[in-house]
Amino acid sequence: MYAVELSEGAANKAKEKGIKVSICDINSDELPYEDNFFDCITFIDVIEHLIEPYHILKEIKRVLKPNGVFIIGTANVASFSNRIRILIGRRPRTSFDIGWDGGHLLYFTPNELTELLKQYGFEVIGRYASGNLQLLRRLLFNLTGEFIFKCKVVK
Repeated sequence: MYAVELSEGAANKAKEKGIKVSICDINSDELPYEDNFFDCITFIDVIEHLIEPYHILKEIKRVLKPNGVFIIGTANVASFSNRIRILIGRRPRTSFDIGWDGGHLLYFTPNELTELLKQYGFEVIGRYASGNLQLLRRLLFNLTGEFIFKCKVVK
């Protein structure tokens, strides 16, 4: 298993667990892997924390094998609960972690993330909502709180 981490302390903890970790700022650094290196890349609850998401999407495309899979997940700013919050005069929330909305800098809806991925050469081939009540979440996908996409590279 490979990983990249910005924090040296977190990288050291991961290395202690046998993970091959490289210290890397994914906002600006190139990923320390050769082209077409990975069969699968997971990117869960990361994109919303980035200053520069475009750079890492290009890098992920570069290091992913032609038939590889890219799994990306994030919170949905247009979830049902956020729509209710706006109606009652509150701001949307995509995290209840400490700090300004858990340190989220970017916000996405399923449609907006689909378009962004398309611009950077990915095709969404699977859409999943996290949490309970999966049938209801599938029926009302655009209102779900968090979503995960399975993607492939369009070459």
